[in-house]
Amino acid sequence: MAMIFDYPLKHGSLSYKKQEDGTILIDSYRGKDTEIQVPDSIAGMPVTIIGKKAFLGAAELVTLTLPSDVKVLEDYAFAGCERLKAVYLPYGRVSLGRGVFQNCDHLEAIHNCVETEKRGKKEEDLAYLLVATTGILEAPYLFDLSSSFDDDWWELWDRRMESKIQMDDAEGFQNMLLCGEEDYGSKETDFDYYKHLKRLAKVKILILRLMHDYALAEEKRDMARTYLLAHCKGCPSEETWDVILQEHSDDKRYFDFLFSLGGVTKENYEGMLLDLGDRHTEMKAHLMKYYERTFGAEDAFSVFAL
Repeated sequence: MAMIFDYPLKHGSLSYKKQEDGTILIDSYRGKDTEIQVPDSIAGMPVTIIGKKAFLGAAELVTLTLPSDVKVLEDYAFAGCERLKAVYLPYGRVSLGRGVFQNCDHLEAIHNCVETEKRGKKEEDLAYLLVATTGILEAPYLFDLSSSFDDDWWELWDRRMESKIQMDDAEGFQNMLLCGEEDYGSKETDFDYYKHLKRLAKVKILILRLMHDYALAEEKRDMARTYLLAHCKGCPSEETWDVILQEHSDDKRYFDFLFSLGGVTKENYEGMLLDLGDRHTEMKAHLMKYYERTFGAEDAFSVFAL
């Protein structure tokens, strides 16, 4: 069995193993660091592998920079890092295990290690779209920084997006029941709720792509807009509004996106205000100002009339 050594960090330490090929595998982490830069080399040997569950449940971790020679992120390497928001990876192909970023619910961007001042829209949009390949898009084959700067990569991402949107909301439900993936009688085995979850996933993908729309073809842009508007507040199902209300209710960027989409109307405005209630006063005021500019002050405040 390979010996395990420690490498000190500011508020914790990395445990590592020396591999037979003269490289380093990061075996585990313990500590309370909010920012971690895994070193390029330890003891004169390059760090190439982040081991299975190495950073599992690192509760304080927010920003992570991985070494220039890393080639493999093993199963669940960063699973359960609930505060993790940004990851910086070297340029090149990195092999992913299962669930590498599972339950990293706040992960927003996986950046290529390019100097900040050299990043344009392409690099910034890529960082956000890469996150989806490891999760909601279910396309780990697209997690390839070496090809992600080619036009083909963006086209493949959009094809995968389109195939997910076209998928029947009921698909997989019977298999889930037959395989016993969920307990009978649980909320997840309710057919309508299952379809609701499918639509939520579709909405998240489309919002992400429209907000990071580098190289997005016009027909796919129209498809995304049409789907999102069909699930706004006041529609037979309201997943577009649900995502913004439940996950981004205090984020001005998402409300501005909804405004640009045309998702606020005279018919659904009052319902949105009621849903925002007293907890999201800033976004409520932002919504009212938009409505006033768009439809007139009298209509904007009529909801408060006795």
